[in-house]
Formats: sequence, C-alpha cells, structure tokens
Amino acid sequence: MSNNIGNLVDRVYREYLEPNDDVQSFSVLRDTLDADSTDTIVQYESEYLTSEEEDAMEAGAFIEVGKELMLVTDLNTSAEQITVKRAVRGTPLETHAIDDLIKINPVFPRKNVFDAVCDQIKNLYPTLFAVETKSITSKTGYIPLDGANDNY
Repeated sequence: MSNNIGNLVDRVYREYLEPNDDVQSFSVLRDTLDADSTDTIVQYESEYLTSEEEDAMEAGAFIEVGKELMLVTDLNTSAEQITVKRAVRGTPLETHAIDDLIKINPVFPRKNVFDAVCDQIKNLYPTLFAVETKSITSKTGYIPLDGANDNY
C-alpha cells in the first residue's frame, strides 16, 4: 500500500517499469550534491560499472539521481568524475547524499513517472470521490408495514 506519491512512484517502477530481467546501468554518489550550489562535478563509484557502461556516460548522456536529471558534458573515468548540467528537462534541483543511486540513461525518468501518476490522480478526482446528495424527510412515530408485529 502506498501512502504518498513517492511510494506510489516506487511501486510503479518495481511492479511495472523494471521487469526482473531488466538490467539498468547504475552507480552511486561518492560525494554529496547540494541543491543551493552550482556543483557541476559528480563523483561516482566505478566499481559498479563495466567499461562499456562507463563509456555510456560520455557527453550527451543523461544521468538521474532522485528526481533530478543531469546532462553529461564531460567524463573523466580515471578520476571517477562526471561534469554535468544539473536540473535539465524541467526536473527540480535537489540535494543528494553519498550512496544515492545514479541511473545512467534511464528509460523512464522518475520525474516523468511522477508527473504521469499525478496527472492521473487529478483526472480521477471528480469521479473518484463523487458524492450524491439526497434530501429526505422524516416523520415522528412509526407506521405498521404488514400488521402489528412487522415493524422494521
């Protein structure tokens, strides 16, 4: 059961968008990234990547950390550093911690899934919680329905 939008998006990924046999290239952050800074260097852990996966992070690729997409402008594999342009394609600039997951060229960016789920909830709102109002009147006492003992 999802009790917030973030958990719902995680569930959509887990159950619908990431089949068990799907292999997604990923790494983790080795250093924090602040939302209020202009950091453009991302330190990543190379032990999670093959050389082909590392090469996939060259200029023009996208990486995703949380809901933030970043455009790769340069890659330094010996220093395990990616130079990026942050918060691209309308994604929010966020703070990221050490060991946060870095997805390489994600098929379904988290922000897109989040926006789609929110749109569907908004579209369902008028009918999902529709309430019909009826007016009733009442009288005092009771009326026998079918005899003296059949009062329901």
